[in-house]
Amino acid sequence: MLIIGVDNGNKQTKTKHSVFVSGIVESPTRPGFGSDILHYKGKYYILSDKRKGYQRDKTKDETAFILTLFGIAKEIRASGMHVGAGETVPVTLLIGLPPAHYGMMHKAFRQYFLNRGPIEFELDGQPFRIRIDDAFVFVQGLGAMMTVYSQIKGASDACVIDIGGFTVDYLPVHSGRPVVSACDSLELGVTKMYNSIKSKVSAGWDLLLTEDSIDTVLMGKQSELPADVKNLIRAKADDYVTEIVSELRERDIDLRTVRPVFCGGGAVLLKERILGNPRIGSSAIVVDDLAANCKGYEILYKASHPNEI
Repeated sequence: MLIIGVDNGNKQTKTKHSVFVSGIVESPTRPGFGSDILHYKGKYYILSDKRKGYQRDKTKDETAFILTLFGIAKEIRASGMHVGAGETVPVTLLIGLPPAHYGMMHKAFRQYFLNRGPIEFELDGQPFRIRIDDAFVFVQGLGAMMTVYSQIKGASDACVIDIGGFTVDYLPVHSGRPVVSACDSLELGVTKMYNSIKSKVSAGWDLLLTEDSIDTVLMGKQSELPADVKNLIRAKADDYVTEIVSELRERDIDLRTVRPVFCGGGAVLLKERILGNPRIGSSAIVVDDLAANCKGYEILYKASHPNEI
């Protein structure tokens, strides 16, 4: 049995060993070139840099399931497992939902992956046959917190802030215990920052930026953009981080009096801006591992199923 964690983000899908954009293109015929091509039930699915729009309920279509098949196949490959022809790989799937959506949606999200029987598909011509025997749904952000739990278990108050593509999810933690009743999701993901930057640069410089070009500047990599455009990108990113801080303060969470734990793709991207923000306390932790939720789900699963490991 393989235990596989998948973080089904709206911007990116993450597993322990892979990260890819949550975008697919469907085709009735196999493309003539390229990789990351999945064949399932007579259709071909190609990973795309263009993600779908925000989906609050991922069970409404098969997109999340197809993206999860990509993740499972990549994890089977990474495990080094030798699978014979026609052999079925049993999988225990570990997945997550934002804290504000967990109570209402976790049962449906779990059932979405179950009772499908043997699942046969190919990735880049390599055949796979899996069976999802069970699925466990955890709270996003809580998984990432578990990877740094030793750093916050002694804090009287902490707050996990998961910056995703479309939402910022926060989960207060008191004396090492998550306060799920006080969690919520803000529609304040990094997409809002990207759109603001692109709009300003288009109006002021008549340049069309991509999210990748913005990421390049914020990650300190070599960029051919004009210096004043780079400065604007950094300034708008600082404004965005401050906006998150202000929204949390409106909800009685002061990031100078609790220990903030930032996670998610947005936190990794904005690590320098977060740690340099004067309205965030010096005890802030940025979990800069994109696979942190997946690894944390595994920690939580093993803690509750010690006899199965």
